[in-house]
Amino acid sequence: MPRRNQPHLDDTTAATSVTPLLRHAIARVRESDAVRFELATASVPVRLASALWRLVDASSTESAQHPIPLTQAELSQLIGASRNAVGTALRPWREQGWVRTASGGGLLVCNIHAIQSHAHMQT
Repeated sequence: MPRRNQPHLDDTTAATSVTPLLRHAIARVRESDAVRFELATASVPVRLASALWRLVDASSTESAQHPIPLTQAELSQLIGASRNAVGTALRPWREQGWVRTASGGGLLVCNIHAIQSHAHMQT
């Protein structure tokens, strides 16, 4: 039975329009797998540093300081740890001035690169 009233797309046009979407979907699956692997194997400071990195990256602000409007309890749920473990991981970063409590609650990340470096050195 012939198709009627359907636009004809050649194979190149169809492949060209699907390729970016497919690449994006594959990248998201890879990112999701990496996060799941990290949650299962990494220490609390590494998981917290990675979560903060993803949040800072998603905010896409060019500022030197990045507000993260999540409480310690919310961060602990995000990384699958206790609130006390998150507080313990944040303590040395606060002492170094890399993160501090924001005025309206949540955190203010001042040096995400130092946080990541410190977290990975502890593992």
